[in-house]
Amino acid sequence: MSEKPEKPYAGQRPLTNLRSQGAGFTLVELMVTLAVLAILLGIAVPSFQSVIQNNRLNTASNDVLGAMNFAKVEAIRRNTTVRFCINLGSGAWVVENSTDDEVGAGIRVGAVHSSVGVAVSEGLDTATVAGHACVRFRPNGTASPTGTLALSLGQETRIVTVEVGVLHAD
Repeated sequence: MSEKPEKPYAGQRPLTNLRSQGAGFTLVELMVTLAVLAILLGIAVPSFQSVIQNNRLNTASNDVLGAMNFAKVEAIRRNTTVRFCINLGSGAWVVENSTDDEVGAGIRVGAVHSSVGVAVSEGLDTATVAGHACVRFRPNGTASPTGTLALSLGQETRIVTVEVGVLHAD
């Protein structure tokens, strides 16, 4: 006895037609897709690196500027001299109400990203605390000494300027 092939349900195609439709990708299609993806990644990754560097540098300058503003406000609030010091080697900074020749525990501490270089462009006190650039904020909010601090990463540099009554980053 010969068996009759089953009739497909309504809306179904027979199994023999599924194989002839070619489900999936060919090896050539897969290789072309991977090549296009590799080209796009080759273009995107370097520009993404520069975005990351730019963001790190902006964050570092904003952190330093924020810490200096905090020191200024604390000096006014406490009615005493408050000092901001940043380590020129490590980028660690401290806001403290100490006048010693050493950096103490501080009111607030932080650090810029380790890849960001810190240097004194001009004017800031580098003699009081060894290896640090310091700015003192008086009870009236003015700064002493005035000067600039350079933060750099790769080819980019941000300058934090300290003037008698003004702080800003360029």
